[in-house]
Amino acid sequence: MRLVSYTRTTSCISSMVPSNKEIAEQNSRIKAYADAHGWKIRKTYSDRKNDPKENKGFQELLEDGICRTFDAVIVDSVFHAGCDFPTGRQVLLQTFHYAGIAFIVVEDDFISLGKSNKEAESYYNKKQGVYVHGTKKAKAAQIETKQKKQDSLRGKIPVSKYTGLITDSAYPGQAIILRNAHVPEKAYFTVYDPSRPQFSQSHLPLSEVEDALFAMLLAEKGKAEKMMKIIRAEGESGKQQMEEQIRTLFFNIAMQIAESEKHKMEAYRKYKAGQLSGDEWSEINAAARTFVEKQEPTLKRYEQQFSEIKTLLSEKNPWIQARMEWNEDRQISRKLLLRHVEKIELNNMKLSHVTFTHEEWYLRLPQQWREN
Repeated sequence: MRLVSYTRTTSCISSMVPSNKEIAEQNSRIKAYADAHGWKIRKTYSDRKNDPKENKGFQELLEDGICRTFDAVIVDSVFHAGCDFPTGRQVLLQTFHYAGIAFIVVEDDFISLGKSNKEAESYYNKKQGVYVHGTKKAKAAQIETKQKKQDSLRGKIPVSKYTGLITDSAYPGQAIILRNAHVPEKAYFTVYDPSRPQFSQSHLPLSEVEDALFAMLLAEKGKAEKMMKIIRAEGESGKQQMEEQIRTLFFNIAMQIAESEKHKMEAYRKYKAGQLSGDEWSEINAAARTFVEKQEPTLKRYEQQFSEIKTLLSEKNPWIQARMEWNEDRQISRKLLLRHVEKIELNNMKLSHVTFTHEEWYLRLPQQWREN
């Protein structure tokens, strides 16, 4: 994993007194945390000036992240990540995490790697409460308003409601940005080239993407309505059938483990009777232990699937809930995108595929239901 770090002198919570010593302390804690996990920090970004508006290092971090020069960034605290809390959230969560670049926070032992957007958002929402409590409410509101109004994080890279959600396989590692976002009928997606910020090799009209998204959402909601009807009619029988399938799979593995243990105990008795050498016994014992260890992840997966069947085959299925709550409004907002869209994939500025949130809950529904 290509890991980088970021530190700054000032904190976005006004009660924290900035000091150069704080930078050294942050670096020390970050290094200790990275060492404990066996990680090597390849590059360090810092904003050392005793100026709350200083953000040169953070802007460099953003630009390198957009260019995919690293896989994760580690900070001591989210309150020392960017010139203000909304900016830090927009970069670490809404730009990096949504695009697959992890953020790590030493203070809270939080690692976003492998976590869903919802889990990462929940973490930042909790920190938002601490932030508001630690600063004057008026200043917090002022910063929030500033965040909503700002057109870009550094004056060159436009930040839009699609930031962190859209990529193009023909331009790996490059950001896809939205131009003219304030004029929807003239807005379009294009590739951001750090060496030539105004460069536009090809483009895709925003209207084309949003028309397609609307049609896809309608289709997704139609599938959710169909699943609800099937669940109401066949949910209980489907639940019993799925539980029986998992019980059978679980039982088969349990029997294999029992057979392995039986073989091990027979070998142990032979060893105690002098019929097997110590090396032979150790080899059999190690093989039995390895077999059990290999089966444990599968057993745990079956246990989890069994515990989730009730939710899966009900109207509380997260995929069904998300799709059914959409009111079929044509207005595509950031809130709607984050609730319903995991990622939008382009291929040479043509819409290729849209992954919707909680799709794994849909794919786990019985195949005959989905194909009906």
